Amino acid sequence: MRNLAGLLHRRAQMAASAPAVGVGNRVHQSFGQLSLRSAQLAETLRSEHGLSAGDTVALMMHNVPAFFEVFWGCLHAGLTVAPLNAKLHAKEIAFCLGRSSARAVFADGKLQSTVEDAVEQAGGTSSGVSLLRVGDEQYASLFESDAARALEGAPAHALLDRVAAVEAGSPAWLFFTSGTTGMYHIPHLAAGACNVVPASAAFDPSEALGPAPPPPGAGGASREGRASPLPQVLHELLPRWAGACTFLAPTMLHRLCEADAASRASGEALEHLRTVVVGGGPLHVDLLRRAMGRFGEDRIVQVYGMGECPMTIAHLGRQWHRGADEALLRSVGWPFSHEVEVMVAGEQGERLPHGSIGEVCVRGSPVMSGYLGDEEATRRTFFPGGWLRTGDSGRLDPTRGCLTLEDRIKDMIIRGGSNIYPREATARPHPPRTARDVEEVLLTHEAVSEVAVVGVPHLEWGEEVAAALVPPPGTRREAREALEAELDELCLASLARFKRPRAYHWLDELPKNSTGKVLKRELRELLAEKAAGEEPAAAAA
Repeated sequence: MRNLAGLLHRRAQMAASAPAVGVGNRVHQSFGQLSLRSAQLAETLRSEHGLSAGDTVALMMHNVPAFFEVFWGCLHAGLTVAPLNAKLHAKEIAFCLGRSSARAVFADGKLQSTVEDAVEQAGGTSSGVSLLRVGDEQYASLFESDAARALEGAPAHALLDRVAAVEAGSPAWLFFTSGTTGMYHIPHLAAGACNVVPASAAFDPSEALGPAPPPPGAGGASREGRASPLPQVLHELLPRWAGACTFLAPTMLHRLCEADAASRASGEALEHLRTVVVGGGPLHVDLLRRAMGRFGEDRIVQVYGMGECPMTIAHLGRQWHRGADEALLRSVGWPFSHEVEVMVAGEQGERLPHGSIGEVCVRGSPVMSGYLGDEEATRRTFFPGGWLRTGDSGRLDPTRGCLTLEDRIKDMIIRGGSNIYPREATARPHPPRTARDVEEVLLTHEAVSEVAVVGVPHLEWGEEVAAALVPPPGTRREAREALEAELDELCLASLARFKRPRAYHWLDELPKNSTGKVLKRELRELLAEKAAGEEPAAAAA
């Protein structure tokens, strides 16, 4: 079976001069150049560094253009790629290097000292881990070996012939993910699984724009060396990269809509944006409608996935947003292809009928093979029959079959024996017509910019519903307290009484990870600490 690097070389065959990587407003590499550099790097890794198909190489790099040639070069050589978070501590990096049995690690200039410490903690060079520094003379030499020079002037089809053959079940990517547990797991995605990922975004792979690395086969733009708010970045780059696509977490989309409303220039720049792919966290209907009103109904694509099945569990394409009703906008659409199956399961893994709430499960070729070196975690994460348990609660529409997520199962609040999902539908048996949830109800108030609802410990009820709220900029503190009565009335008009928040906490910002996803475990701890300093009040049922 051909490995993923074939996607790049075939693209180079079709459009060698087309831009592949951009830095700011200039083209850094064409697809032809990226194809050649990746192949040259692969040849040097094999001939000079003794790496062979199946070895793992870690990538500790910022958003720099070299990322692309390193990523594709490793795949070309048949290596397993393990991207690491650039914000990790040296001890965490050392752990990741050890758990993945990495043979080498690429690090860019700003991270090299941290990675050097990590390699030393992992056992130094005696452990078999080589440090390859990106951006210095050592890195330049990787493209000057005899094996690399032999490829100068080679056409893309010749480079394609030199791609390492890989088995369908062999790992291509390793992802270190802690989810909300704080414990690292390492999903490994097989080469065959990763072949489905590029298509899952439902957009032309020739159109892409940072800040996140685009999927295989896509080009990308980088703003190397400069950190600025996303709206400013897009304002600067979009006129140059007209017709581009960008991937945004819901938090980023919110900031973009806020900036657009405040800046005419920003709005004009966004006209150049062809597609906005949204994923990585819950997308509330209110924000989605704002984005559709700004970008147009046919420029939004929603994707639903997780590290164990990236971007391919379900998607709601551009065409389905046009004229969509509330229920469809609340959903994440349908499985992307015939290679993906989705079901809603009960506690024992039994299939539940459409319309019932249960755990969303998925199986198919994009699903991970398992957690590296952790058979017990793998066993707990799968139901019999190869069904991956997502940890998300949801339901399938009885008529259309689209999937609607309710919440993370571990985020369920149990108050006096009653289950409450922060994103729970409140009208049954016809949820598609009048679906509402606690967070979305609160977001309809103009004084609420962001919200997250969690359960906090309570002596009488076990858990109580608490809402963490972020007001629009400039909202005075005394005005926040006066709003709580209005929020109570708003909830009581739309929700069952026992589901309304009994406490409102106004925060300057919600705790989030690097992609903008709200960290509810940390939020629960924060609110529990605040509540511990107060006398618990008996709440009315």
